[in-house]
Amino acid sequence: MNDVSKITQTHPVLPKAMPIDFGRNFPPPSPVVQHALTNTLADLGVTNIADAIRFPRFAGTVGDREAGATWIGRRLGQKPDIERVVVANGSQSILAMLMARFVKPGGVLLTEELTYPAIKPLSTLFGIELRAVSMDVEGVDPVSLERTCVELGDNARALYCMPTLHNPTSATMSEARRADIATVARQYGLWIFEDDIYSVLPEEAPPPLALYAPERSWYILGLSKSLAAQLRVAYVVGPNPDVSRDAFWPGARTTNWMVAPLVAEVASRWLANYRIGNTAIGASRNIETPGHGCVDSAQYSDIL
Repeated sequence: MNDVSKITQTHPVLPKAMPIDFGRNFPPPSPVVQHALTNTLADLGVTNIADAIRFPRFAGTVGDREAGATWIGRRLGQKPDIERVVVANGSQSILAMLMARFVKPGGVLLTEELTYPAIKPLSTLFGIELRAVSMDVEGVDPVSLERTCVELGDNARALYCMPTLHNPTSATMSEARRADIATVARQYGLWIFEDDIYSVLPEEAPPPLALYAPERSWYILGLSKSLAAQLRVAYVVGPNPDVSRDAFWPGARTTNWMVAPLVAEVASRWLANYRIGNTAIGASRNIETPGHGCVDSAQYSDIL
């Protein structure tokens, strides 16, 4: 007789393994962010928020830029002139405006050989050629950068890079390396588009590259990777007030780089409240930085 006991036995059904998506990099879900958003939206509900968000904020209100400049000052060492600060709906929109204005169709944008994925479709959109610069454990190799500049001549218009916690390698340039990159950029007339979006996650980070060549640097610091993915807001500091205005204002009525007023209002309130900002960063730092560090330069030693 057949033993039917095996048929009637129950076996646990294991859940299907969930794939890990390396295509996007967001802060982990945090009860801190949930609580802060709930409280902020409740506070907005008892104010005259309809008038506050009625019109586009273009480069940001004075209050938006004050909050952003204060936040950025934590990295730059001092608060920049708010007339140099532009508020936008994310780093990608800022990069689109900078590429269109300073690299232009037919020009060449230099990047790390492993770079932010959005750079490729943006360059295609604007008819811009990308040229990879070799990397080592610190990121952009200044010797390779200079060699590429000599080869391309005036066609090399700008360098886009992540000097701190580079995505995806997590390489971080030393201060000496930043000075070397700035020297090459100055010698060959390169604009520098510095994406510093991960820089607030480490307990300590070297000074921004922009401090080594402020006259040609566009310093970009977004909130979505450090405070909350829901805050698609980024701030850029230009070399001076005139060039900041000229680079962004002409596109105010023809593009969509401007931040949504409601999102800007939430971001400004959070940045004005150090407790919210520091707590949210702490939550992301405790969870995200170790995960990001797992994909480190050593693991890419064979391709850098």
